[in-house]
Amino acid sequence: MHRCGVNVIRGSFFLTLVREFISSIYMTKVKDLIENWGTERFEILNTRISDFNLRIGNTLLKKYIDRLYRELNQKGIRFKPKCYLSNEWGCTDGVPTIGIPFYLSDEDIAAIEEEITGDLEDESEIMYLLRHETGHAINYAYRLYRDKEWRKIFGPISKPYREKYRKYRPSRRYVRTKDMNAQKHPDEDFAETFAVWLTPKSNWQKKYRKWGAYKKLLYIDKTMKKMAKKRPIVKGDEFDRPVEELDYTLLKYYQRRGYEIEDLRKEAHGYFDDDLIEIFEPVGKKENFSATKFIKKHQRKLIKNVSHWTGEWELVVRPIVEKFIKRTKELELGLNPKKELQSLVELTALITTVVMNFSYTGRFTLSE
Repeated sequence: MHRCGVNVIRGSFFLTLVREFISSIYMTKVKDLIENWGTERFEILNTRISDFNLRIGNTLLKKYIDRLYRELNQKGIRFKPKCYLSNEWGCTDGVPTIGIPFYLSDEDIAAIEEEITGDLEDESEIMYLLRHETGHAINYAYRLYRDKEWRKIFGPISKPYREKYRKYRPSRRYVRTKDMNAQKHPDEDFAETFAVWLTPKSNWQKKYRKWGAYKKLLYIDKTMKKMAKKRPIVKGDEFDRPVEELDYTLLKYYQRRGYEIEDLRKEAHGYFDDDLIEIFEPVGKKENFSATKFIKKHQRKLIKNVSHWTGEWELVVRPIVEKFIKRTKELELGLNPKKELQSLVELTALITTVVMNFSYTGRFTLSE
């Protein structure tokens, strides 16, 4: 009897270890499915850009702007163009402010930009673009384009844009930059030339001395010394499509740019936002209360009941419920007290469906 008892204890201990081992494997798989980058990325993509509350703040982008301002100080230029987050790089015609793509202010959104487009501005390109757009801003701030000598050297500002031009072996009448945009238009020619002039250690005096573009650089050098301490004629207080007004999703942003991103949905194994939005409502309505608190209130019962009727372990159900709590809070979803019972039934059905989907396919997503 004694030996039997010992064997039973040993067997029980062994079964416990096996159960704990299998449980840890399941837990890891569940968390990997729910918390993977594909899911987080798709949640970000389905968020309105204006809801990200993006700011230049203390980001790396702010350091680049500060660097630009230091370069202007070194040239003795008083004017500093205001920079703001927008949907793209740009300086609106006649307005001396600089729009910078919002994705450069957030690491996750920047990563998505690079994944979808295959490109992302590095430090060198950001500084070049800031100098280029500053050229536009200074041109507008002091209305240099009205100057007779400016028109003689660069051409009339009213001249139409050229979309077709030589990018390889271009004329020496223009400074050399990555895209050779100086050939597009007199305004672009000035901005590109200004960027070269402003760039520290560009050695433009030597590099362009025998080029036709040299007279343009000399004009900028002379004009900036003359205008350096003067107040701008046009103030930069207008922002074109600032990030706060971009009330469409990041997904829509890329679709408008012509990118096909349907395949990203297949990698979002833990994406449930659409289902939660169908069950709950915006918390902002007066009669609504927090959906997050509602789920927390029923959390233990939901986990226990779904586990019982699906035959799945609670450790499979629990992360799903916790995920719903997290997302309803982030999405700021609410619940009408009159629909409390209906919502509980729908929520239970959703969790059950997701768990059963995992049981049979090893995935949580309802559709792909």
